[in-house]
Amino acid sequence: MWIFTNKSFLSAVKHRDKPETIILRARLRNHLEEFIGDNCRGIWVIKGDKKARGVFALEVYETPYADYRFRVELPAEVFEDAVRVAASRITYDNFKNSIEDAAYHDAAVGVWREMFEAQRVEARRDWGGGVNVTQEDDGEIA
Repeated sequence: MWIFTNKSFLSAVKHRDKPETIILRARLRNHLEEFIGDNCRGIWVIKGDKKARGVFALEVYETPYADYRFRVELPAEVFEDAVRVAASRITYDNFKNSIEDAAYHDAAVGVWREMFEAQRVEARRDWGGGVNVTQEDDGEIA
């Protein structure tokens, strides 16, 4: 699963050997740290087989030659809670405009453009080429 927040681009996958564990991956360390810091604090403390609400400490590790350089392993239910917390903090009415980091904004807009083009191709196919899907100045479709 790819996750875009206004501070982070992440990839979440199930751990191959630990079925109840999610590996949360990022290309940039600060994207992982931002997501964890904003959404995992105060969710869970896990000590052995016991868990309780509290401060949850996660260790980011580096895999220098992997496609996603930075990773963290976390229990699936912690990941699910973190995604819910992130969703509950949405305050913007335009995602792209809420991204403050210029380089990340440009990368996210690049993904937006690729998916916009995929939408145009599908619309042409579905409607026999008789549709004119355009992009307004603010990046929204008309």
